[in-house]
Amino acid sequence: MTKQVDVVPVAELNAKQLAQWSRMQRECPALDNPHFCPEFAQAVADVRGGIEVAIVGDTAAPQAFLAFHRDRG
Repeated sequence: MTKQVDVVPVAELNAKQLAQWSRMQRECPALDNPHFCPEFAQAVADVRGGIEVAIVGDTAAPQAFLAFHRDRG
């Protein structure tokens, strides 16, 4: 089974996507860590830039969000 993955800068996430990400984190005990929340990704992006988010699944109903830092290497 193939999943769709879209990668966007964290600053380009809209309010609905940020709310979905927050909801997913709240509902999954394994993600109960501030490093997994959208606000952390946004804060890091404000300081160092280059923070992107992989949105897994249909963009209207995503199944996962994964923030990461892309560097020149």
